[in-house]
Amino acid sequence: MSFQEKYQEYKQRKEAKAFFNQNNAEKVLGKDYLMAFLIGTGVSIVLGFIMETIIYKTGINFSYIAFLVGFLEAAAIKKFLNKSGTNLAIIAVISYILGVLIAQTLYLTMLMPLVNGQLFITVFITCFKNLFIGDLLGTIIFLFGAMAAYMTLRD
Repeated sequence: MSFQEKYQEYKQRKEAKAFFNQNNAEKVLGKDYLMAFLIGTGVSIVLGFIMETIIYKTGINFSYIAFLVGFLEAAAIKKFLNKSGTNLAIIAVISYILGVLIAQTLYLTMLMPLVNGQLFITVFITCFKNLFIGDLLGTIIFLFGAMAAYMTLRD
């Protein structure tokens, strides 16, 4: 077998495996859900923190950044697990929401002179409440990011 034939065979096996993983919901294991949640939350925290930094430094609310955070978070899950599906899309939405809320909380607590656990929890609750009763445009932008995460991983 030549190198070209081996490469073609490798490509076919990889495509078959990817097709099987995408179209077989039973193939997604419990550890995959945990990994999707951890990866999604971590990526959302990092990108959300960068988003909050840009928003607070410039004073301009960038709606495309929230959309991009949701898309990149779901793309990271898809790339790492090489799987997609409705269940993973729901995990991506949950991890997006949690990650961005934690990023907002971290950024706001860093601006305060004294930081303790109670303050962190209070700021987190305030950010969570602000999501629903705060700025309507901010909530819509936040939901567009969650929708981007869902649409990226959905079959």
